[in-house]
Amino acid sequence: QAENIPVAPPTDAVPVRDLDGGMHSLKDLLMHLPNAPTFPIEHTADLFEFCTLSLAEHPLYEVLRDGLDEAVARIEGDSAKAARAKARAHKFLEVNQALRALAEVHAAKINWWHGETLDESIPMMLLAASIYEHLGLFYAAKLHALSAAVAAQRATDTSLRAYVPRALVAAAAYESEAGNWCTSSRLFRIGLLAHTSYAEEPGDFERHEYLQQGFARESFALQVARDFAPDYEHYLRANAQESKTEEFRDQLIAETSGDESWNLETLLASLDRQRFGRPF
Repeated sequence: QAENIPVAPPTDAVPVRDLDGGMHSLKDLLMHLPNAPTFPIEHTADLFEFCTLSLAEHPLYEVLRDGLDEAVARIEGDSAKAARAKARAHKFLEVNQALRALAEVHAAKINWWHGETLDESIPMMLLAASIYEHLGLFYAAKLHALSAAVAAQRATDTSLRAYVPRALVAAAAYESEAGNWCTSSRLFRIGLLAHTSYAEEPGDFERHEYLQQGFARESFALQVARDFAPDYEHYLRANAQESKTEEFRDQLIAETSGDESWNLETLLASLDRQRFGRPF
């Protein structure tokens, strides 16, 4: 989820000397590389990746990054190219450069989009969804979460089916954040069915944190509907009844509501502060 994306300022950029001269020299190296097929370009690519945060602002960065990735891929394959993109994505996330991280995540996802590496591509889809959520682009987040669910469902490797409920519950969360609480409730219902079918030890809530978060969100939606939007309460309760979790959700509401007094104005102000969509 987006709350796990770091927001720390850049701290680990490597100091460099003569950046412009070095980047142009590297450009010359890549131009002559076809004439030197035995040159160990992997070491140069490793150093370039290590200095990612120091080099990313340079005008030649993307051209050189792509050139080095292609050179490494010719030797080690597309999986190595994807792994480098993933490593750079995490570097950018550590310093809150979400857009650059997102570009790297998409590159990793595409290069891992093969049957034998789908186990790497699906987590990249979910990471892309999380970044979109962090950026407030909830529909894009939902699209990528659902894409991950479909890919996991269709995978020939049945062990990947465990991603299906996680992805569906994440998609439900993004719908909720966009303000579509009824659609979110239905997606969560589907996610529960997938969880029962595919998750290991589905009844162990401590093992499946995404399920805890989902029930907390759905219980909150039910409470809001009960107190402020009774026309929607029946729909949310019907979803809870279908999954035989209505009593559990009411119990969560009782445990979390306490003596807190709130009204529609304070509710909407709180949702606005969290950049969530207005309910229903």
